[in-house]
Amino acid sequence: LRSLHVPLWNPYLYSGAPFLADIQSSVFYPATLLLATLPIQVTYRQLEFLSVFHFWWAGAAMYITLRAWYRPALARPAALLGAAAFALSDVFFTHFGNLNLIAGASWLPLVLLGARLGGPGGVLLGAGALAMSALAGHTQPLVMILLALAVYAVLAVGDWLAGRLRPGGAIADTGAGPGRTLLSIDGITLLGLGMAALVLLPA
Repeated sequence: LRSLHVPLWNPYLYSGAPFLADIQSSVFYPATLLLATLPIQVTYRQLEFLSVFHFWWAGAAMYITLRAWYRPALARPAALLGAAAFALSDVFFTHFGNLNLIAGASWLPLVLLGARLGGPGGVLLGAGALAMSALAGHTQPLVMILLALAVYAVLAVGDWLAGRLRPGGAIADTGAGPGRTLLSIDGITLLGLGMAALVLLPA
């Protein structure tokens, strides 16, 4: 990368192996690019610092999401508790040595917040976070985030249907349906995966 060559191949592993096409190389993840382009020798300790940073980032992203999700906003102590619970949860704590996994998982809150907010801004936020999760280089968090979006879509439809049913079983006119939410989720998914195609297609 420092010599402006895309690392397609790793000649140092076995008899050679794909590098860019190995998604866990996370070649184009911004944190990886930053480390690769700095004029320093990258050590394992710096990768550990990146893991610690993603603990903080997961908590910060969840705090932002919890504060923005509700109207009126969730109280700061409650949002802080939720953020700490997420950042120090099993998926992060157990996988401290798996930088790709925790980096990918740390973007989950902002993907869901984008779906919650909707509109062009929400789609851009969610798609950008989804692309970052994919670029981080681990397929399991990416698939789990896509499943979370699917669950959110089902809940949005179910909530709308429940609101339309009166206690007597009749249908009530509650205005707009879940179309805006579903459109936002579709936009986030397509745009986010498209933005990460540079990594996903070779993988």
